[in-house]
Amino acid sequence: MELTILLINGGIVLFYIMMFFMGYKKGFVLQLIDLIGLIAIIYIAWLFSPVLATYFSIWPKDLVPLQVSIFQDAIYGYINQFAWFIVIFIVLKLILMVLRPLIKVLQNIPILKQVNSICGALFSLLYSTVWMILIAFVLTLPILPNGNHYVTKTWLQPILTSTSTFISGLEEPLSKNNALSNIVDNMNELSDNDREALKDWFEENHLDEVGN
Repeated sequence: MELTILLINGGIVLFYIMMFFMGYKKGFVLQLIDLIGLIAIIYIAWLFSPVLATYFSIWPKDLVPLQVSIFQDAIYGYINQFAWFIVIFIVLKLILMVLRPLIKVLQNIPILKQVNSICGALFSLLYSTVWMILIAFVLTLPILPNGNHYVTKTWLQPILTSTSTFISGLEEPLSKNNALSNIVDNMNELSDNDREALKDWFEENHLDEVGN
């Protein structure tokens, strides 16, 4: 099992390095569209897979584990839904690939090509992290008994932790700026909490000193 963990960690490093050079070659624009497309595809597949799994069975029932147990139907429904998720994901991914030639033409404009490549290499780190999160999610599914162990014992765990910390760090300033949004929406409906948050925001940014 230790060898498996080492192989996974090595694969993570290799994946980031490979994606970095691929990002430089692909450019920022193409990667941005790929990322937006990936998120949209995952959402659509997650939304429609339960519906299609209810009416159409594509996973062979004889391949379902624990066939003699009372959990057979529940396990089959879950696996069939996951199979539909994969099918929808692949189909939509192929459709998105049809748009690639047009995007490549636009990003090969000489003036923008170099900047696009450098930004693409940096953006690939974010894109790679999204894939790591997706892989970690798949590994934690019930159909993979040891998947959660590999997530916690490999470098997937610090990647998930760092991502969660970064997102949490964005929530605080966004919540404070929510008071400013409320001012724009309705000047007369600020709650006491909004007023206090607004006061703190002004003080933290030293805006209360303006005019003194």
